Amino acid sequence: MIFLGLPNSLGFDIGLSRAFNAKNISVSHKVFPDGETYIRITEEVREPVIIVQSFFPNQNDRVIETLLTLEALRELRVKEIIGVFPYLAYTRQDKVFLKGEPVSLKALLDVMYSLGLKTLITIDVHNPNAVINYFKGRFINLMPSKLFANYVKELIGGHEIIVVSPDKGGISRAKLLASELGSEYIYLEKFRDRVTGEVSLKSPLKADLRGKVAVIVDDIISTGGTIALATKYLKSLGVTKVIAMCSHGLFIKDSLSKLRRAGTDLIASLNTVKVVEGVKYIDATPLLVEGIREVISG
Repeated sequence: MIFLGLPNSLGFDIGLSRAFNAKNISVSHKVFPDGETYIRITEEVREPVIIVQSFFPNQNDRVIETLLTLEALRELRVKEIIGVFPYLAYTRQDKVFLKGEPVSLKALLDVMYSLGLKTLITIDVHNPNAVINYFKGRFINLMPSKLFANYVKELIGGHEIIVVSPDKGGISRAKLLASELGSEYIYLEKFRDRVTGEVSLKSPLKADLRGKVAVIVDDIISTGGTIALATKYLKSLGVTKVIAMCSHGLFIKDSLSKLRRAGTDLIASLNTVKVVEGVKYIDATPLLVEGIREVISG
């Protein structure tokens, strides 16, 4: 076994190699003056090769680096390749929404599989069923519910908690976390005023939230708009504190200040992408170790 760190491995390759007492090497890479990417594997590799890469920021660069690395491994006649991608890009374009669009996720998975990637390990991918449908190899999607629950218990142990999904699609995620915490959960739905166009959130589930700590959990926080709306709504119902938790904190532009203005008391994320100030980070390495152990144990 060898861990191969790609340009945006975020140090996970080092932590994982230590956990398994395995060798770790990094690909040699550079960008030519014309913008093209160069990749080379300069050391001997032994199977299985576990490549480690996070696909944010600069997703397109991350994709081409990954594809070129897979091709280099194929040229080296490596047959067993495991991809550990804490954050996988293009997962939200998992179907055709408008005529003429590609299914970007399918295209990416198809190309990686054709270049020899036979096992894929991710964390809290946007739509696991889509990956299952499109990826021809083995797929493991790791959920951080226990990591999140342990963090919340240490932070606010003894307080009554309500877990909140900001949309109906995240119910299973909220349910998992609520189960770990032994708490209730609700989900929110968006409503748009046909006259003013104003967007609001409401919960179809009846629950008394007064005096509780609300833990909003989502897979991705990008612009922060939905979480900001959810925070305002929950505070209006009497929650004492709002904690926003996500697996992948992209935090585009002014998203963090938007969340704070809305009244979000704490923002926490796994460290699956680059870290930014003002966010509490939870190390995803133990979760990735679990996934790799599952693969190598058969």
